[in-house]
Amino acid sequence: MEHRSQNPFAKRPIASLALPLLAVALVLATAAEAAYVTYLRAFGDWSVACALDEPTRYRWCTLQAPPPTLFDGRSEIAVAEQRDGSFLVTVRVRDAVLAGAPVYLRIDDHPPYRAEPTRIGEATWRGAEAAAIVEDLQSGLNVVFRWFAASDSQPRDEQFSLDGFAIALADYRARLR
Repeated sequence: MEHRSQNPFAKRPIASLALPLLAVALVLATAAEAAYVTYLRAFGDWSVACALDEPTRYRWCTLQAPPPTLFDGRSEIAVAEQRDGSFLVTVRVRDAVLAGAPVYLRIDDHPPYRAEPTRIGEATWRGAEAAAIVEDLQSGLNVVFRWFAASDSQPRDEQFSLDGFAIALADYRARLR
């Protein structure tokens, strides 16, 4: 008669123990990355949201249109102020964008700003061009962005009101400080 150890791990190879330990480590790591929304306010088509990453105490804010909703399906425009005071303006198209076709952003009757989108439909303006866009957004009535759909190569336009943008920008900047 063979004697069997009562310890269930005694004869198991190390590899069989690694999977349960890895699962526990992933669960703990995921829980440690929790961030919480600490502020959310809408200003017409625009919203300011701030969140806090508890473990690192890192806080960040976003300024975007439209306000975040579930399953909206609309594209987004976001304005971000960098640590050096410069701006980034980003358009995220929620449709398949025609490869090689630009994205245009136009405020009222001003000439459009042009950017090349990434393959996932994100176009970004930086530096002096982003600063000019933010200035135009503060004094404008409407912003329209145009892209070309991959499905039929036709242009698509989305429009957002700029009513409330200047107040949202001031609120966003105050919350970053």
